[in-house]
Amino acid sequence: MASREIDSLIKATIVLGVQAITSDTLTFGAINVDTAGFESIEFLFFNSNIHADGDYELIPRAGDTTVVANHIPVPADELTVPQIDRFILNSVGINQIIRMGYIGKKRFISADIRSTNVTTGATLGCSLVLNTARHGPVDRSFQP
Repeated sequence: MASREIDSLIKATIVLGVQAITSDTLTFGAINVDTAGFESIEFLFFNSNIHADGDYELIPRAGDTTVVANHIPVPADELTVPQIDRFILNSVGINQIIRMGYIGKKRFISADIRSTNVTTGATLGCSLVLNTARHGPVDRSFQP
């Protein structure tokens, strides 16, 4: 039973748009998310039932500027799921969501996907939930 409203304290956005990945590659996420005003951040990395084969690793990136190309991979000790095998989607399951929190000091967030062992590919994406707003209610308009 839901008894508390959280909508005014969170903001959901896309950090890596849903797309088909059909080869072994690094898919560069060009979306930059500003986390100012929020105390906690959660990545939601997901695949669809179109997932055929391959291994897909989410690589959270962070930086001090809005220039995504300057963002660096987030160190494992700044993620709530530091073991690499815990945020790899593979052909074992479909319609999976893997959650991972970020607890670092960088203001701007982006993400990449590294794909390996791909022959036909998969459809994947990554959303970001900005939580625990310092001041609510939050602006519910689309971000970035």
